[in-house]
Amino acid sequence: MVHAYVLAETRPGAVVKVSELVAEIPGVRFTKIITGPYDVIAAVEAESIEDLGKVVLHGIRAVEGVTRTLTCRSAPARVASGAGLQSGASEKRRDG
Repeated sequence: MVHAYVLAETRPGAVVKVSELVAEIPGVRFTKIITGPYDVIAAVEAESIEDLGKVVLHGIRAVEGVTRTLTCRSAPARVASGAGLQSGASEKRRDG
């Protein structure tokens, strides 16, 4: 399973409608209206990178009022911190 956050910039006045329409796209778990350079954030879940691309390109980017997107893949903290590695395992180092 691939998880990502997609940030979307919208035309002025379109943010509420874009957020509602994006929330209806299969694979989008939720949307929130945000402040900053982007207007909407969507949490997306897909079976593969290819499926994620389809959600973004054919779903989110196709919504009227979306002018730009930025996709940020996410990973659980345990993966990012290396917690998935065996504890206590280390390589032995030999000098010379």
